[in-house]
Amino acid sequence: MKNWLKTWVIGLGLLLVSIAQAQPQQDPGAFIDQLTHTLWKKLEANREIFKQDHRALKAFAEKEVLPHVAVAKMAKYVMGRHWRSATPQQQQRFVKAFQDMLLRSYANTLLHLQIQAMQVEKVVPGQRGRYSVEQKVRRADGTDAKVVYRVYWDKDANAWKIYDVVAENISLLLNYRKVFNSELQKMGIDEVIEEMEIKNRAFLEQSDAQSAQDHGQ
Repeated sequence: MKNWLKTWVIGLGLLLVSIAQAQPQQDPGAFIDQLTHTLWKKLEANREIFKQDHRALKAFAEKEVLPHVAVAKMAKYVMGRHWRSATPQQQQRFVKAFQDMLLRSYANTLLHLQIQAMQVEKVVPGQRGRYSVEQKVRRADGTDAKVVYRVYWDKDANAWKIYDVVAENISLLLNYRKVFNSELQKMGIDEVIEEMEIKNRAFLEQSDAQSAQDHGQ
C-alpha cells in the first residue's frame, strides 16, 4: 500500500472513531432516569389541564412518550401467530389501534398516579443487547413499588426503545399478549381491531363532551 493511501486510511479510521466518541450511546439506566423524571415534571405542571382535556394529554403522550416506545414491535409480539395470518392492511390498523390503546391506558394511569420520588436502582443486561432497568417508585402514601423497564438499542433510530414495562411482577407485554390471543381466537382480527378503535374514539369523545359541558356552565 502506498504511503499516502495508508495515511488516508488511518486518518479516516481515526476520524470515524472520534465521531463515535463524540456521540456516545447513553447508558440505559440514565435514559430511563432522565425520561421518567422529565415526563413527571411536565405532567405535574399540566396535570389540571390534562384532567379536563384528554386530547391535550394524548398529544403530550404522543410527543413525549411515543418516540421512546417500540410500538410496532410490541404490537407484532402481542398478535403472536395471528400476525402472520393478517393482511398488511390489518397489521397496519392493529398497530395504530394498539398505539392509541396504549396512549389511552397511559393517560388513565398518569391522571390517577401520585408519586413522591423515583430512583433507578439497577440495570441488568439481558440477551441480544437488551436490558432491564429497575426503578424504585415512592408513591404519595409513602409505599414503594418496583417498576422494570425493558429496553433495547434501536440502531435505525439510534436511540433506546422501551418494549415492555413490568410493574408488581406483571409484564405489560405478556399480559396484553394473553388477552389479545384469547380475543383474536374468539372474535377474529377485524372485530378485535374495530373494538379497540371504538374504545379509543369513545375516550376522546367523552373528554370532548365533558369539556363542552364545563364551558356551557
